[in-house]
Amino acid sequence: MINVAIVDDFSDDATTLINALKETEDDFKVKFNTFTFNSGESFLMNYVESKFDLVFLDIELGNENGIEVAKKLRDLDKTIIIIFVTNMSKYATAGYEVDALDYIIKPVNKYSLGLKMSRIISRLQKNQTNSIVIKTIDDEIIKVPVERIKYLEVDGHYIIYHTTDGEYKEYLTLKQAEKKINSSKFIRCNRGFLVNLSYVDSVKKDTCLIGKDALIVSRPQKNSFIKAFIEYLNGEQ
Repeated sequence: MINVAIVDDFSDDATTLINALKETEDDFKVKFNTFTFNSGESFLMNYVESKFDLVFLDIELGNENGIEVAKKLRDLDKTIIIIFVTNMSKYATAGYEVDALDYIIKPVNKYSLGLKMSRIISRLQKNQTNSIVIKTIDDEIIKVPVERIKYLEVDGHYIIYHTTDGEYKEYLTLKQAEKKINSSKFIRCNRGFLVNLSYVDSVKKDTCLIGKDALIVSRPQKNSFIKAFIEYLNGEQ
């Protein structure tokens, strides 16, 4: 099941897109679970507690700008697939700013959507493959995409995974968790934290900022952490 958010202030356009998605299910052997939002604000307010795989986002949302909504969404989730929906192709290039996968012109139909669907499915499969399994202290077993993990925190004999979907606690050492994640984008900022560089907003003196969270960068780790962060910003990771 693929959870899809459709953000469009015109209900008729949203319904047309839903129908087009249903018509492609058999062709691509997938099932879509759709949720509609009539504004970017309502979508973002509900996003934290939701787990969407794909969002179709109207660029012109009444008084809102779809590009700005997408930027705020990227602060919450680095991996969700964004497809812009627009009346005019001239807006499509703006998608590069927020790593949008593609764009589609209104009105959406089965044919136009089908042309994009192979690429969408391929990206979805890639996101699902690059995941880890966490057995929480509540004996819940969940699969979490690595790219949704913002950072890991040591808490005694446990690890707390801080993700875009919430926090999960597992009986594990940081070394074991680091091996499980197996990604060069995860760097230690001190003995007790492993950070996903994708979510680092800035590094200032001995502090690493990830959203509202300020993590200490220890003296022994500082040079290697800053070096890794610069390499990431330069696209070397």
